[in-house]
Amino acid sequence: MYSHNLVYIQTIKILLHDILAYFAVSLLCVVTELLDNPKQDPLRILGCQTLTRFIYSQTDGTYTHTIESLVHRVCKLARESGEDHHRRCLRASSLQRLSAMLEQWFLPCQIVHVTLDNYEPDTHIEDDERGEPHHNWVDEVVRSEGRVGVVGAD
Repeated sequence: MYSHNLVYIQTIKILLHDILAYFAVSLLCVVTELLDNPKQDPLRILGCQTLTRFIYSQTDGTYTHTIESLVHRVCKLARESGEDHHRRCLRASSLQRLSAMLEQWFLPCQIVHVTLDNYEPDTHIEDDERGEPHHNWVDEVVRSEGRVGVVGAD
């Protein structure tokens, strides 16, 4: 009886692995379509956020090559200009995604360049009671990922 159950469990495990592989490939195709939609910033933001979650859920390097192929698209999104709310959110979510790649696979070359391109030292002070400086993009990524400390702080 025990060996019969073990065979049954192994069969289910193999089937689930195949189903998850198809799901992952489909998800990456959807993310690619979302990132390639130039007129819909909210969809591109969703694509970046979905890809970030997908990267953090990876337990091995199965989809590393496919995810790496999206680096140039996401770097391009992180470099887009504009100060409206959607563009700032797009840049922030792009940087989150790039940060996730750095943490998972250490692909720093282009990622570091686009991060530095978006980092501007703060020179303005808010008029609130705390007098804290405005937050820049790198600080926003650090804060949203729950990391300790602020970039540039000693």
